[in-house]
Amino acid sequence: MNTGYRCFVVQGDEVTSISQRTFSNFYFRGKAELTQYSNEVIVLALIFYETERRRPTRILNMDAVQLRVRPDGSLDESDLEKIIRRLALALTSSDSAAAPPKPDISPVARAKMKAQLIRSGGPAPA
Repeated sequence: MNTGYRCFVVQGDEVTSISQRTFSNFYFRGKAELTQYSNEVIVLALIFYETERRRPTRILNMDAVQLRVRPDGSLDESDLEKIIRRLALALTSSDSAAAPPKPDISPVARAKMKAQLIRSGGPAPA
């Protein structure tokens, strides 16, 4: 079984796919990749899926995080540091309230992300 993932920026019911390179440069390298979202708070969603012959066959998981974008289009690391601290606290604490809240993603946005996977030869609708 092979796996893959797709990245999306979700704003309400609107979904915009971003490349894995853009996501990696923005999230891990701190590069100014998302200039179209300057000075905004966005929800980054990742869909993880199984692949067969390099095509998505089954959705495994979806995760999302809310992040602030700096004026230049780079990640505001102070938000990321807060998330990491809360995750560390949640891992070391028995208090489930310590975990960072997951952003709500509308059913419409979820359907749009799934539709993009289907159009790319992904999983059949359930």
